[in-house]
Amino acid sequence: MKLTPALFFKKYYFFAILNQITTGVPASITLSQAAIESGWAGSGLTQNANNFFGIKANGNWKGETYSATTGEFYNNQYTIVENELFRAYKSPYYSFKDHSNFLQDNKRYSALFLLNPLDYEGWANGLQKSGYATSPTYASKLINIINKYDLHKYDKQAIVIKTIGTLTIIGVLVYIATRNK
Repeated sequence: MKLTPALFFKKYYFFAILNQITTGVPASITLSQAAIESGWAGSGLTQNANNFFGIKANGNWKGETYSATTGEFYNNQYTIVENELFRAYKSPYYSFKDHSNFLQDNKRYSALFLLNPLDYEGWANGLQKSGYATSPTYASKLINIINKYDLHKYDKQAIVIKTIGTLTIIGVLVYIATRNK
């Protein structure tokens, strides 16, 4: 079932924050991509395979797959592709996690991880230049969704949570180190 934007972000923002903390992929990028690629959780691919990002099942994929029809831009022309194999997941959580790992593990996206996690425009443009999607307006679509729904606030929340967690661990380690003297 297609969700309203408010419900979509309320339901999935935590997965995006968690993945920013663990991989560095900005939460705003993750959420905007999920919104576009899943049709606000209403696409057949999302409903039937929990695939929120349109990640295809190539030769390296060892998990479940789902066959679907998709639209791609080739040579500035929209083309329908039948029986494309996509990755399938047990739950939305695994789709969000795999998306971040897919970006992190794929060399063609490595330059993105040199960007500031608050630079969502750089990330959006970099994803398009790296070939994540075939749409010639992919980056502007991501940026528009991020700005319209103020998604960059989640990037900032992830940084705060990660900083607090790091400071807590440092505090515990300092306490242990000074207590054992």
